Amino acid sequence: MSIEQRFRKEVQNHLSNLSSDIKPVLKQLMEYNYPKEVVSLEFEVFADGFTQGFPVMTFFMDESNSEHFIDVDGQAQYP
Repeated sequence: MSIEQRFRKEVQNHLSNLSSDIKPVLKQLMEYNYPKEVVSLEFEVFADGFTQGFPVMTFFMDESNSEHFIDVDGQAQYP
């Protein structure tokens, strides 16, 4: 089995174990009222995060494919 195949299998195993926890979060992500600048969500898997829980980060992207942040009291935060 190649490294890629092992990685895919490992990701699938972890996702399978977390399915009941993931579904409500994905529903929230889909139904959330994002700022108009957010045109897409991108997800990145961090292979070194499996031991710490779900290893995925969500990025809020604008139309120029840059991360979009909102300003809260002078601090950049995710929407």
